Amino acid sequence: MAVVLFAIGQNTYAQALADQSLEERLNTLMKVVDEQQRKIDVLERQVVDLEMARRGRGEPGGPGDAAP
Repeated sequence: MAVVLFAIGQNTYAQALADQSLEERLNTLMKVVDEQQRKIDVLERQVVDLEMARRGRGEPGGPGDAAP
């Protein structure tokens, strides 16, 4: 949904919001925020995975798993 909102022009989006009731506008914005939060969560997991892999802890058998 966020992609659709960004795809339309700002004026068109502003007009669409103006035509909605306050509750509809709030629901629309909450959906956008929820979608953005899901994307942020995915990106954060990817960053953690990359950091762990870089330290040698991302995959079994890597340098971090070597016996002393």
